[in-house]
Amino acid sequence: MKTSILLAALVFLFPVSSSTQEVEYEPTVDQCQAAQAAWLSKMESAHGLQDVITVPTLHAWGQEMRKCAIVDELNYAKYKETQVDAISAIATREFEFIKRHGLLKQFQNEDAAGQPSCLGCASTNH
Repeated sequence: MKTSILLAALVFLFPVSSSTQEVEYEPTVDQCQAAQAAWLSKMESAHGLQDVITVPTLHAWGQEMRKCAIVDELNYAKYKETQVDAISAIATREFEFIKRHGLLKQFQNEDAAGQPSCLGCASTNH
């Protein structure tokens, strides 16, 4: 009996899983409101120096704001604005990367030729 209780406790504390994915959680309204205000302020104060906030951080912020828009529907527009700002900052950096590496003309030529953009592709090797 003691062994089975101990085993159950160990499984609960240290679940066996073949996946190393992080646990998904729902943020609280208070967490959402505080994060939205802080992150929007940080992005707006960057004044073109967006490199202070890394792309993975911007991506995470956008994902969090998506969750917050569901949790706190009264402030849906604020969360979507912050999410769009994070996505825009990433897109701007991607465009600047394309220009900086001389890939703009190649991108435009492939786009004009109907080269698929691969939006929604399952593989990122395209």
